[in-house]
Amino acid sequence: MKGSLVLATLLVAGAVLVAGCNTQGPGTPTDAGADPDGAVATHTAERGARVAPGVSESAGLVDAAALLTAHRRTLAASGFVYEFDHSKDVRVTFRNGTERRSVDFDVSGRVAAEGNLSRVLVERTDAAADPTTSTARYFDAGGSVERSERGGNVTVEPSDEEPIRTLPAHYMIRPLVTKTDWTVTAVGDDAVVLEVAPAWSDWQQVPRDGNVVEQERLFFGGRLEVSRNGLVLSLDVNATTVTREEYNGALLEKRHTVRRLEYELLERGGTDVERPDWAARALNATSTGGNGTATSSD
Repeated sequence: MKGSLVLATLLVAGAVLVAGCNTQGPGTPTDAGADPDGAVATHTAERGARVAPGVSESAGLVDAAALLTAHRRTLAASGFVYEFDHSKDVRVTFRNGTERRSVDFDVSGRVAAEGNLSRVLVERTDAAADPTTSTARYFDAGGSVERSERGGNVTVEPSDEEPIRTLPAHYMIRPLVTKTDWTVTAVGDDAVVLEVAPAWSDWQQVPRDGNVVEQERLFFGGRLEVSRNGLVLSLDVNATTVTREEYNGALLEKRHTVRRLEYELLERGGTDVERPDWAARALNATSTGGNGTATSSD
């Protein structure tokens, strides 16, 4: 995977897959050609030449919905492989000066799919879990199976989940690319590079009741590469949010939340996804009348 952009750390509020988990959490499939976010795209008037769907050479990323819809439509139809690393950690400083640090998740994974999501394999490992937890989910016309490994214990069981239409893009791409303004820094024959120069925002006051005052400051930096036909080829982001809570002028709590994402598209089109042996055994057992569930310590 391409190395992360060397940036100061910083935050983006909110999460959705992996935090609750799921580029990996397939649901009910729908028309891959529709806007996967279920919202009407907001089209900002573009200034200058359009160099990719939703991207203007002079105005940068003006329509994230258009870009991600083109990305998902193309990859869902043709097949793809991408890898990602996604982490979130928190440091809290209390009024007495003590600190608490935690890593909410540190997930790396790989998602592979054949055209029209006919065969899909989603693999992810959370290094922050204790013990480290790895899961793999496989889907095809014969059914779906999940394999989980935790502390040396392996469980394989059938699932009723199906690939969702948003699968061709990591679930955090949209909130990250809409977090701030992206500027075009390079235009090639095949790809366009956009960047956000690392910078801190000013402190902003967050409305609170009573004598509690909360302020928030954001730091963001990233690099986004897209193909001229709208595929997100890579994304590297470091984002940090800092919040301060004060009561009658005295510090109650200061919180740093740091999120990092690295995404890289490895294959686009012509992808072959083999049914893993563990999935084949479970699906065969289900088709012959068993429950398809197996547990071991191997």
